[in-house]
Amino acid sequence: MLQSLNIVLLILLVVTALTACLHRNLLVAVIMLSAFSLIMGAMWVMLRAPDLALAEVVAIGVITTTFFIASIFRTQRREE
Repeated sequence: MLQSLNIVLLILLVVTALTACLHRNLLVAVIMLSAFSLIMGAMWVMLRAPDLALAEVVAIGVITTTFFIASIFRTQRREE
C-alpha cells in the first residue's frame, strides 16, 4: 500500500515539476511550484521527517508562492 502511494506521489512530483518548467504562463508555473511543494511535504511526512515537511510547506508552499504571485501581479506584461 505505501509503495504504491510513493509511486503515485513520485509521478505527481514529476508532472508538476515538468509543468512548472515548461508552461509559458507564469501564474500557472507558480501554482505548479506550490503544488510540488505540497506533494514534497507529503513525501517528507511519509519518510518520517515531519520537521522537513513543515519547513517545505511553510517556506516554499506559503511564503515563496505569496512573493511570486505578488511580484507577477506587480509587473507589467508585454503584448507580443
